[in-house]
Amino acid sequence: MMRLRRIELRSVGKLTPGLRIDGLADGINVIGGDNEEGKSTLLFALRCAFFLNHSSNGALRKQLVPAGTSLTPEIDIDFETGGRSYALAKAFRRDGISLQTPAAALRGADAENELEALLDFGDGGRAKSRFASEHMGLSGLFWIDQGTAFERARPGESDQRRLAGLLAAEMDHVVSGSDGDRLFVEAERQHGEFWSKSGRPLSNGRLSEAEQRYDQLEETCLDLQGRLERLEGKLDRLRRARAERERTLGENRESRDGEKLHAVRERIEKARERRNELALLRQTLRVADNDVRTLEERRQRRAQQRELVQELLDDRERLEGERIDLGRKACAIEEAFAGDEGLYRKLREGLGMKKRRLRAIEANERRQRDMASLDSLRRQRDGIALLNQRLVELDGERRDHRIEDKDVADLRNAESEASTARAALDVVATRLVFEPDADQRIIAGEGEEKPPRQPVELLHPASFMLEGFGRLHVTPGSEGLGERERRWRKLDAILRERLDALGVASVEEAHEQALRRQRIEAEIDRIHTERRARLGDFTVETLEREIAGLQAALDDADPAGIERTSHGEENDPERLRVEIAAGEEELETCEERLRGREQERHSAREALAVCEAKSGDLGTRLERETERLNDELSAMPDADLDTSLGEACERRDGTASEHARLELALRDEDPSLLEEEAAHLERRIEELAGDRRQRERLIEQLATEIRIEGGEGIGERHDNARAERDAAERERDRVRREAEAAKLLYRILDEERRRSRDMLTEPVRTRLERQLPFVIPGAGAFFDADDFSLSEIRRSEQPEAFETLSIGTREQLSIMVRLALAELLLEQDGEAPPVILDDALVYADEERFDRMKTLLARAGRSLQILILTCRPRDYAGLGKSYRLEDCLLG
Repeated sequence: MMRLRRIELRSVGKLTPGLRIDGLADGINVIGGDNEEGKSTLLFALRCAFFLNHSSNGALRKQLVPAGTSLTPEIDIDFETGGRSYALAKAFRRDGISLQTPAAALRGADAENELEALLDFGDGGRAKSRFASEHMGLSGLFWIDQGTAFERARPGESDQRRLAGLLAAEMDHVVSGSDGDRLFVEAERQHGEFWSKSGRPLSNGRLSEAEQRYDQLEETCLDLQGRLERLEGKLDRLRRARAERERTLGENRESRDGEKLHAVRERIEKARERRNELALLRQTLRVADNDVRTLEERRQRRAQQRELVQELLDDRERLEGERIDLGRKACAIEEAFAGDEGLYRKLREGLGMKKRRLRAIEANERRQRDMASLDSLRRQRDGIALLNQRLVELDGERRDHRIEDKDVADLRNAESEASTARAALDVVATRLVFEPDADQRIIAGEGEEKPPRQPVELLHPASFMLEGFGRLHVTPGSEGLGERERRWRKLDAILRERLDALGVASVEEAHEQALRRQRIEAEIDRIHTERRARLGDFTVETLEREIAGLQAALDDADPAGIERTSHGEENDPERLRVEIAAGEEELETCEERLRGREQERHSAREALAVCEAKSGDLGTRLERETERLNDELSAMPDADLDTSLGEACERRDGTASEHARLELALRDEDPSLLEEEAAHLERRIEELAGDRRQRERLIEQLATEIRIEGGEGIGERHDNARAERDAAERERDRVRREAEAAKLLYRILDEERRRSRDMLTEPVRTRLERQLPFVIPGAGAFFDADDFSLSEIRRSEQPEAFETLSIGTREQLSIMVRLALAELLLEQDGEAPPVILDDALVYADEERFDRMKTLLARAGRSLQILILTCRPRDYAGLGKSYRLEDCLLG
């Protein structure tokens, strides 16, 4: 199996300055990169390295060159094939290739030829302007560009031949023998004499020539037959035309229609004269109708004017009566309003006196309450002042006791650390216990006497004088003694410093001060709580302001007014409030009644004013309408109007009688119908004349044509042509039978060869159908035996052409076909190119994508697969991973 091991690019497209991917694994390698980062450039560079000649200077090389530069692209690839390692170094310039093989180092054309042999893509098949299947051998089938995964996997012709050999070996039999091949070639040759590859007759074949000969003679016969039939038809038409001419001459229809046309035109002229007379009478009748209508409307308007004047007189009399009634009603309302207004003033004065008396009583009560509140607030202020004084004292005591629980905790931690260090020191210190037999003294080196039987711990060298014994020198030597002593002394010094800083001699004394501080703070909290309780919603400032406000209110009170309330007629506030409420209710009732009286007075005044205004307007309108009636009567008295109306009616009735008489006379002489009849006669006369002229021309034309065609011998020529056509028909039928026999033989042999080729695709189909149900359950695959490409799938026995499937399904099927072909190559040939997928599963849904990854993982056990993707996290855990940005050089 061919495997890529290392890829290094320099000065190649977007990957400038360079890229190195090393240590490519045998299985799946996921190479991730963002859009436009150069994944497709990497695949293009691989193609150019293997399949583009290093001396090429065409469009493909230009695609490799970084934009805006003239740099020379360089590509190094380490790969394995056939179990052997190779190193390819290609720079796209003259003599820019070297290929290190196990046998030797090759350069130039030798290296290119060795590449062709290794990758089996044919001599001279290199790409020039674009890559196609014939340029890349089988590798082109397995290296899938971005956006092409959904296209059919269609091997080139040379690859088909190679696959056919592998498939034949898989089937383990020979498709056809040499005799069968010669038979098929002969059948194909004979078939080619008559038919094209698509099964249609050849334009220059024997069958086409025989059919063309027959068709030409048949066309000649048909032409002569048609000419003969046309000649006989012309003779028949000539006879009919002459008979028709004799018949029309006998009928003489043109003369009779001319006489009818003259009579109709005379009737039209008389009808036009009567129409003009009728139009004049109609105009006179309209004038008479207008005169009668005008006079009748004038008499009707005069009657309406009289009715209007009478209505205005009646309305004026009615309004005068209404005005008198409204005046009396307004006077009565004014008297009632004056009485209610006096009562309202009296009630309001009495109610005002009671309210003033009640306010004086309430002011006296409020003064007494304010005085009591002032005394209470002053007592509260004095208590708070005492609490504030106590807080000041306690705060001073708290400042004197500045040690807190945190300080005690720190001291205890320091004491504990020092004690622990001392205990660790004591463990390693030298311990001496003197037990003399008698009362011998024990003198230390500094002259201090040590009591007997009391332990002495030594940290440093010391000497002792023992009576009756002599001097004793002791040197402590335990491991770590000095370090432990220094640690103990350091921690003990820290403890002493903290005690000195807090002003105490011991930790217990510090603890006592902390407890005293806690008690002081508890007392401070209690006093603050009591102070807040005494203040309530007040602060000290608001309490002072409240006291000052109450004092000012008491100072501003009117003692004389308050004193007067004690000598009034009624000093009971509750009784006064009841009387005031009753008085206010009575006053409100009186006020409501007064407002009603005011509204009635206003309405009465307004109604009287409206009535007087209407009366004035009515008088003005009566004068105007009376004057208009008198003007009308002066212009034409009633007697003159009646006389004029009678005369106008007589003129209208006489004109109407004459108009009716003329209309009755013209009812049977409609000029439009007569005009239509005349036009019809004119058209018929013209048509008869035209038919006559056309008939004469036709007779002359037919006679001339018959004389010309009668001398050409059409009948004899027709008989000769029929005999030649019959002979050509027999020859055509013979050649057709021979052609059909050749076609049948070729079809039978071709179908047999196709069945054999269908058997060749069976290994690929079998391998594909191992994978297919995992992704598309219940589906079967069918291949095109001509080019080994997948042509359709079937689900529920229903065929679905590859091109009709969704893009995602086609994409997945194309990848599965390539995996099946790679598996076949690996099994039969021992070699398979690496599979390279450039963003090849972008249309798969989540479930299909997971299933395709499973298939890729299984294929990766035996194949090398490179997955170029912009979403590397989707392939996490599938194989070895690379990031393009991590592989860039420089």
